[in-house]
Amino acid sequence: MSQRPGPSVKGKALGLGVAALLLWLAGSAVFRGGPDSKPGPLAPGIAARPPGTASLIERLRRTTLRNGDEMYRRLDLGDASFFDAPEVRRWHSSRRGNAEVCAVGFVDPDRVDYRLRTFPDRESALAEGYVVTHRDHCGTCSSLRNLAVYLEHPDLTSPVRNCARRWTAGGVKACLMEEIGFEEHCAATWARNVLHTRRRCLAPCIGHYGLWNVLTNDIRVPNTDEDGNLNPCLACDEHVSGPGFQYAAGRTRRNSGLTSAITRPASEIYAVDHRLYFR
Repeated sequence: MSQRPGPSVKGKALGLGVAALLLWLAGSAVFRGGPDSKPGPLAPGIAARPPGTASLIERLRRTTLRNGDEMYRRLDLGDASFFDAPEVRRWHSSRRGNAEVCAVGFVDPDRVDYRLRTFPDRESALAEGYVVTHRDHCGTCSSLRNLAVYLEHPDLTSPVRNCARRWTAGGVKACLMEEIGFEEHCAATWARNVLHTRRRCLAPCIGHYGLWNVLTNDIRVPNTDEDGNLNPCLACDEHVSGPGFQYAAGRTRRNSGLTSAITRPASEIYAVDHRLYFR
């Protein structure tokens, strides 16, 4: 009995190519601005750029972090698989009961050069003369220059989505640095997040948005349902990449006192006064 011929080498190659294209497009569709900055209207009644923000951004851009490399080495993020590391998941599950903060200590009278340090709580930081910059430990996005990027772009949806369409981690990282302004370590963390979500969330994203919409990047369905729950695609991003991103980056919008593009309860936004750095 004769056997039916299997798929040709060209057919297999075509199938792999289509799969890779879908994976790439789905990754750019789901990763729309980071775990706490998905598209949608800003929280009602909250100004995207409060008065005085422009001058604050300029001063933040002129600052220089003096212990960045030391701090990044301490995080031990050499392997991209840290997103699935048990210690990261344990950290995230115990985060609600952790009062750690990342704080700024200037080392010159002009308030240009500074060091970042993780303290067990806000009171400990204030006692040492530091200014709290966000909740949780210091990470790759904790610098004041990266804070300036968050302040300048209340909604990172479009620029990050465009960068997410690059094929490689290096391409995504370069785009995030050149087009958005993130510093290198922070851009690398965002790029890793893009690729991790791209690998893990293909099925739920195509299932929710539809294959044609993913292929054409026509993603106009609501981010949340009537109860405020993330749609399956964005929920996948938040579940599989959110803990690792938060652990590595340190700074997010919500833990820096900034509103995100999804309306969140006020209790989820950590109170921070960023004007205190220069007072």
